[in-house]
Amino acid sequence: MEQIKLSLRNVTHYYEAVDGSRLQALDNINLEIKKGEFVAIVGASGCGKTTMLNIMSGILKPSQGEVLLDGRPISQGRHRIGYISQTETLLPWRKVIDNIMLGPELDGVPKKERYQCAKEIMASGGLEGFERKYPFELSGGMRKRAIILRALAHDPEIIFMDEPFGPLDVFTREALQQEILRIWNEKKLTVVYISHDIAEAISLADRIIVMSKRPSSVQAKISVQLPRPRNVVEIRYEEKFIELERKIGSMIRGTKPEVQSNDK
Repeated sequence: MEQIKLSLRNVTHYYEAVDGSRLQALDNINLEIKKGEFVAIVGASGCGKTTMLNIMSGILKPSQGEVLLDGRPISQGRHRIGYISQTETLLPWRKVIDNIMLGPELDGVPKKERYQCAKEIMASGGLEGFERKYPFELSGGMRKRAIILRALAHDPEIIFMDEPFGPLDVFTREALQQEILRIWNEKKLTVVYISHDIAEAISLADRIIVMSKRPSSVQAKISVQLPRPRNVVEIRYEEKFIELERKIGSMIRGTKPEVQSNDK
């Protein structure tokens, strides 16, 4: 029996305006994510994907419902969670190696130990030789790579990613997508990945959660039945990939009257 890593139970969320009115973002979300699963969440712009991710990761408390990590409320105890956002989050006054080791530093890991760990992580992640550089001295792709390595530095059990590669050029984005797949496979992580790009979601994920328009609910749960390991470029020419991309696009645009999930 596969272990459930993360559960959302009857999660609903409202935002309150200064005039007292309420905007409902999420409506009764129920979702289970297995340990080691790579799940992508897609939907129309403004449907509440980031709100849902922030609730899943414990950053935001839902108006109703609960989130469980390993069967316990995510608000209870300490969890090893990685979070990679859309924005640049490296501290510009710290060298790259110090940025990557920020989490272990805050956890009180001795300096010698954390620097040795940082060097090993940077070597495996393609940043060897850039330890003493500042973020502004790196390319956009290298900065994003450093952000990923920082998320990995404290050995997370689950990583949440919010459209992390959107601003990058297509070639850098594809290279980083391939790197994420390598890391996920190597470390057996659980990954929850928000994307506005259907092709990206299919290339990466075991399963895709399609969200409805606001107030957002789960419209479909679709298993990506494509073999692994995957090449994120070559797989996009396969017939099954093209069919799935067309199907999910129709769901999001609302051009299909009925939606069936192939997820059991």
